[in-house]
Amino acid sequence: MGCTSVATIEGARPVPAGVVEMTTFSSFQSGTNPLSAGLGFPVPQQDISIRYGMAPDVDLGLRLYLFGLRADVRYRFATWGPWDVAIAPGVGGLVMPLPGYQSGVVDLLSPLRIQRDLGEYWNVTLTAEARVRETFAAIQGAELGEGASGLLQTLAGGGVRLERPLGRVTLGLGWDVLTQPGRGLPPAASGGVGFSWNYRRTK
Repeated sequence: MGCTSVATIEGARPVPAGVVEMTTFSSFQSGTNPLSAGLGFPVPQQDISIRYGMAPDVDLGLRLYLFGLRADVRYRFATWGPWDVAIAPGVGGLVMPLPGYQSGVVDLLSPLRIQRDLGEYWNVTLTAEARVRETFAAIQGAELGEGASGLLQTLAGGGVRLERPLGRVTLGLGWDVLTQPGRGLPPAASGGVGFSWNYRRTK
């Protein structure tokens, strides 16, 4: 069974209107799927994201990760002194349609992000997130029999992201932890590094 990504790979500041941003983020994640839980150590995850600025405070994003996809809209609704504050509700998931066995995950998430500069070179983003996850599986086969199951989880937590702009390229470092308070399951954790590139579409 694959796992959806729990990594925060963007801050609170939307991409400027008319600008496209590409992001790649490599991480290790634990507690996100049976593989990492069974092995007892984190497994690698790769995120690739594209975002497009729709308005000064709104952008749209589409993220690909191992076997999965996620879409969200980011809206910066406030600026309090040095802090930019945004929400980024979205939906993501994955499906593994194997012969005689189908499984998948659907995530509904609503992260809150606040971001500020740390001096001249770095900025930091703090996140708080609530996520609802539905995991399902169905079996049809003469050897395994037939049946279906589902698991509804609620996750809550947050993380921190550090960014260093380097011209049109931005270096990002991120760590996230989502606990599962309703069940006796280990927290979902992620830590990694990535880069973003911005370019403006020409008419």
